Amino acid sequence: MAGNRNITFLKAFLTNKGLPPIFRSISFNKNVLYTNQDSSSTGFTHNLMIIKDAPEYLKITPLNNLGDIKFNTVRTIKGHFIDCQLFVDFKTYFSKHISPKSRSNLNRYKSRLETCFNIKYAAYHGHIEKKEYNRLFIFLEDFIIRRFQEKNEVNYELQHLQEFRDLCFDMIMNKTASLFVIYNNDVPISIRINMFKNKLAYYIISGYDIDYGKFHLGSIDMLKNIEWCFNNHYNIYDLLKGYDYYKKKWATTSYFNTIQIVHNSKNPYYVFKAFVIGLKEKLKRSVVKKMKSYNLHKTYSNFKKIVYRLTSNYSNEATRVEVLIKNDIAIEEYAQKIDFHSSKTFKGLKKHVYNFLFINKEKLDDVGVYRRHDSPNHYEIRGKRKNQLLIVKKQ
Repeated sequence: MAGNRNITFLKAFLTNKGLPPIFRSISFNKNVLYTNQDSSSTGFTHNLMIIKDAPEYLKITPLNNLGDIKFNTVRTIKGHFIDCQLFVDFKTYFSKHISPKSRSNLNRYKSRLETCFNIKYAAYHGHIEKKEYNRLFIFLEDFIIRRFQEKNEVNYELQHLQEFRDLCFDMIMNKTASLFVIYNNDVPISIRINMFKNKLAYYIISGYDIDYGKFHLGSIDMLKNIEWCFNNHYNIYDLLKGYDYYKKKWATTSYFNTIQIVHNSKNPYYVFKAFVIGLKEKLKRSVVKKMKSYNLHKTYSNFKKIVYRLTSNYSNEATRVEVLIKNDIAIEEYAQKIDFHSSKTFKGLKKHVYNFLFINKEKLDDVGVYRRHDSPNHYEIRGKRKNQLLIVKKQ
């Protein structure tokens, strides 16, 4: 037998690639989602196999003839899903599960976004042009990089984005994945990858243009994807692990993920190694739980952000632009209109222009940005009802 083998359960489960042959079946609420077509042999060629992030709500049944192969299952981090079967439709979920204050805010953000921009929503599920597919992944990578620079955090999923790009085109065509996109005209401003197994939907990764941050694009994206899952009759929408404070607001159900440590019980070395791995996972969970009880996880998170700022190449142009804002100003007659969308020189102004749109309920098509002739670092935002002066202090 060979040494170790590591498997990420959901990746293998959703792509039908790499599920360990020691599984006889996988089911959800008695609905069989996977059956091993060759259960005559275990195919277990490793002394130790580590299967990560297997959700407890799935019933994983091993083969009967495992012999000396033993399972050690340890609970790890929590995940969260929306049980769509608890509600008649999306409107019922929205009215019963989301608080009145949150409903009001979400409706306001969505309405304001659609007022200020020419917004359209698209779900690519069954067909997408390859050219548009490649374009969306270029945008998605940029969105993720800029968003996590803004948050002063490392995104560990970014390293897998090329792998998703290689996988998802065929999966979209087969309706086992989707790209949900929010466009401003024909420009993507929010992109989400979902994957599917029968009637189970999984949120994989997403990103949005941080220049639209005032409009709470991340929440609108979540809302529209949940609605899409209801409309397409999925039983659950799994939001996966991480960011508990945010996902709990949307989810109806929390569950534990598990790490399954499969080992050869006849080999003392691998029996001990399996025990140590399991113990480390239990200790890790215990430490995290204790830190949360004393609110130390927030201190640790802030410490990591400081380390990130000190050690990373921080170059987010929108964050580096510092402006002084003056409202209701007199306009300068000879100011020159600029294209703040296409020019890199003015790219850092976009966020401030979009903030102006949100606050004043102005439509982008009715707004112009002008550079003052006498003060090149002074920019006028001229709307139908309001004007604003941006004085760039640092860029």
